[in-house]
Amino acid sequence: MKFRDRGLVNGAERCSGSPGDLSPVALVGSGLDGVITSWNRAATALLGWSAEAVIGKSLVDVLGCDARPRAVGHSGVSRFRTRVDSARGVALDVDLLVDGESYPVDPRGEYVVALVPVAAIAPAAEAGTSPPVDNWTHAAKIVRDIGGTVQCVAVGLVGVEAVNRGYSRSTGDAVLREITRRLECAVGNSGRVVRIGGNQFVAVTPVDAPLDAAQLVAQISHPVETRLGSIRIGCYVGSIIGDSASGLVVLDRADLAMRRALARGVGAIEFQSDIGHPMSSHHPRLDTLLIDAVARRAISVRFQPVIELCTGRILEFEALARWHSHELGDVDPNAFIGAAEVSGLIHDLGQIVLEKSLDVVQAENLAGRWCARRMSVNLSAVQLAHPDLSTRVLEALTSRGLDGDVLQLELTDTRPIADLRVATQQLGTLRRAGVRVALDDFGTGCTNMSYLRDLPVEVLKIDRRFIAGMCASSVDTAVIRSIIALATELQLDVIAEGVEDEDQHRALCRMGCFAAQGLLYASGRDQDDLYAAVGPPPRALGRRRSVPSR
Repeated sequence: MKFRDRGLVNGAERCSGSPGDLSPVALVGSGLDGVITSWNRAATALLGWSAEAVIGKSLVDVLGCDARPRAVGHSGVSRFRTRVDSARGVALDVDLLVDGESYPVDPRGEYVVALVPVAAIAPAAEAGTSPPVDNWTHAAKIVRDIGGTVQCVAVGLVGVEAVNRGYSRSTGDAVLREITRRLECAVGNSGRVVRIGGNQFVAVTPVDAPLDAAQLVAQISHPVETRLGSIRIGCYVGSIIGDSASGLVVLDRADLAMRRALARGVGAIEFQSDIGHPMSSHHPRLDTLLIDAVARRAISVRFQPVIELCTGRILEFEALARWHSHELGDVDPNAFIGAAEVSGLIHDLGQIVLEKSLDVVQAENLAGRWCARRMSVNLSAVQLAHPDLSTRVLEALTSRGLDGDVLQLELTDTRPIADLRVATQQLGTLRRAGVRVALDDFGTGCTNMSYLRDLPVEVLKIDRRFIAGMCASSVDTAVIRSIIALATELQLDVIAEGVEDEDQHRALCRMGCFAAQGLLYASGRDQDDLYAAVGPPPRALGRRRSVPSR
C-alpha cells in the first residue's frame, strides 16, 4: 500500500495549504539533495521544530545522520528503524517509511521523499541506546564497595566521535555497547565497569584479580561489527593500584595516568603503582575545591628552620603552605599555589598563610619562647599587583603587636612582576616598616638582575637545583660561587635552599655561604615542634669529597 493510497499525503494536500498537515503521522519531504521541502504539523508535534525553522535546511543537519534517505529512486516503500534528533535535545528511536513512488519526479528532476516517524521505539535505559554515564561520586562508591586494595583502569576511547559523524549516532552507540561488554567480560564477576564520560570508562577489580592492561588494549582495538560494517577504534589506558577507601583519589589518579598515556598516543599504557605521593597535576576539580578550602581557611602552615651554617643556630623559619583535601588527599603545593595564582585566589591564600604565620610568632612572643630573628613568608609576584598589599601586611603585624623586623617576604619566581614601579612602591613601604625582602630561587625562573637594582632586596636564596648538582657539576658550583660573590659585593645575605647531604653542607661552608635550609637540618614542622633540634651539628661533619673546581 502506497502513502497516496492511504490518503496520508495527497488527501492532506487537497485539504490544507501545507502538505500532510491533516495527517496524524509525522511527514517530512526531501529532495535528492537532502534539503527539506515539506514538514507537517505532526512532525512539529513529534520533533519540536516548526516548518518555518527547518524547510530549506539539510535533512541530516536537522535530524542527524541516520535520517539520510536510503530508498530514493527505488519503487515501493522501504522501512527501517533508526534514531533521529529532536528540538528538545532527546534522540528518538523511530521507524522510517520511505516511499519512492509517493510523488512523481518534479520539474527539477528531484524525488520528494516522505519520511514517516511512526513510533518512539525504546526508552533510554533499554538495550540499543548508549551506555549510561555515571558521575564521579557514584563511581567512587563503586570503588569503595569492591573494598580492599583495588586496581583501577581508566580507558579513553579514540574514534567514537568520528563514528558518530561519519556513520551515525546509533552506530556509535552500538560501538560503546560492545566496548562495555568487552570490559565487563575482562573484569568478570569480581569487578565493575563504569562509564564516567562520553568516551571514557573505568574498570575496577580487586588487586588479587588484576586486569592485563595490554590485553585490554588489544581487545578494545579488535574490530566492532555493526550493521554498517566493521569498525575499528583505538584507546589509551591509565592503571593505578590503591586503597578503595579513598575512592575519589583512586579515580583521580587513574584519570591522570590515562591523560599521561594520551600524551604518548593511541595504544599507550601508563602505570602508577601507588597513591602515596601528593597530587602533582592540575586536577579538573582542583580550582573549585581550592575555593572552598580558602573560604574555610583550611590551608595549614608548617615551618622549616633556616640555620646559620657556621653555628647551626636557627635564624628564621620559612612558612610552608600545605593543603590536605578530603577528596584529593595531600595536594602538591606547586599545583595549588599555581592554580591560585592563575585564578586570583593567591591574594586570599597568601593572606591566610601570612596571618597564621604571624599568629605563631605572636604566641611564641607572648610565651617568651621566640628565639628566631624572623618569620619568612612567600610572596607571589601576582600579589604585588594588589593595591592594598602593603596595607594588609602592616595591619596583620600591627593587630598582633609585632614589629616589621620579625617578617621577611620571599618574592617567588613563578610569575614575572607585571608592574615593577608598583612593586617597588609596595615593597618600599614595607621595607621602611622594617620588613625584609628576599629573592627566592635566585638564578632560575622569572627573577632577573633588574630586581636587584629596583627592589629593596636584602637576601638572595640559591635555588635548590644548583645545590642538588653542586658536588657533581662544576657548572652548578660556579653558579653558586657567583651568587655568593654577588651577594657579598652588594652586601646582601645569602641562603642556600634544599641542602640534603653532608657534602653539600661542607661545600657551602667552604664557599662562605651564610645560611641554609633543607632536609639535612629539618623538614617542615608544626608549632609544637618549632624548636626541636636541627642536625647534624657542624662539628660532626667530616670531609668526604671535594667540590669540583672552576
